[in-house]
Amino acid sequence: MVDLPLMFNEFILPQYVNFLTSTLSHFQLSYLSSQSNYFHGIFSMLPHVLRPVDYQPLGMSFCSLNITNVCLGGSPIAEARISFPGYTYYVFSMVVFFLIFFVLKLGKKYPYLLFFGIPYLCIFGRADVAGFIFFVFYSTLIFKLLVAKIKVN
Repeated sequence: MVDLPLMFNEFILPQYVNFLTSTLSHFQLSYLSSQSNYFHGIFSMLPHVLRPVDYQPLGMSFCSLNITNVCLGGSPIAEARISFPGYTYYVFSMVVFFLIFFVLKLGKKYPYLLFFGIPYLCIFGRADVAGFIFFVFYSTLIFKLLVAKIKVN
């Protein structure tokens, strides 16, 4: 049996994260910015010992603020608001355009990138930007390595 109101939580919770970031104090926003922003997310691609800063996903950063009793996921708009206050929608639009362009342009050369990039673009609203890049890159790489090992006679 499907619980229809419970299913809408997947659409409501990312919007709740956006709402929360618009109501936080300057201190809380600066704390979130010091824990999870676009720049820290870039380092999540590196092994843990090589990271200059420790990256914490946006949902975990919200959990440490103790302002909600609901576990929250990532939201690219909230991440843009935290990383670039005042330029949220410009930065978010540019990031989304760049990611779509990146997936489609490189997908012509590497078809496996389309295979993983398009589905991840569909669920992009529930993830951090760094998580999107991480999973698309490493999923494509691992799949390419696995397929390269299989030879069909």
